[in-house]
Amino acid sequence: MTEVQTKRLAYIARYRSRYEVVMDLDGRRYRIGYTSRKSKRGMVAVICNCGVDLAARLAGIDTEYRFGAGAVATLSGGWTVTFGRTEREAVLEGELQSFRDLPIVCTITSPGGTVEAEQ
Repeated sequence: MTEVQTKRLAYIARYRSRYEVVMDLDGRRYRIGYTSRKSKRGMVAVICNCGVDLAARLAGIDTEYRFGAGAVATLSGGWTVTFGRTEREAVLEGELQSFRDLPIVCTITSPGGTVEAEQ
């Protein structure tokens, strides 16, 4: 175990378990964030907190939430959002790449700021 992993595990040990919120399309998986609420509200909160950044990478967000046996949200372009591993498991096994590593495909302006497409 690396020193970074050890420090991160020591830090998260003081808090409730948090779960990955993961977006997936055709086997490509990216981490949106973590939430301690493994529920519709927890998932929606993580998606909303990343709203402008996420929308700029998906050419806007058209979100449909479906909740059945497992919580699933469907985003623009066929991306699905589900809960993944616990944060502890992710640290030990290796975290997924952040959605922020995807290229920005459109310009989004909101009260929180502007995210512009890369030229």
